[in-house]
Amino acid sequence: MPNQQVPLLERVFGGIKGLFKSAESAPVCEVCKQNEVYLECDGCKTPLCLKCVKYSFYSTGCGNVHPLYFCPKCNDDKDINP
Repeated sequence: MPNQQVPLLERVFGGIKGLFKSAESAPVCEVCKQNEVYLECDGCKTPLCLKCVKYSFYSTGCGNVHPLYFCPKCNDDKDINP
């Protein structure tokens, strides 16, 4: 077998389907309804694929920066993502 790089998600969980009880229960993105779920919105917990997720960062003020993942709606909502 050729030396191929395996994505971290696949190495750790056996792919996104490994996160769910069975391959049939692996959900699709709630925004585009096409791609497999990779992340969940930090605002409303909507399942999102890599193409639909919006990335943001949160700083605690003491030098820590945390990534945030939002759906398009929560990303634009100033009460959720100031």
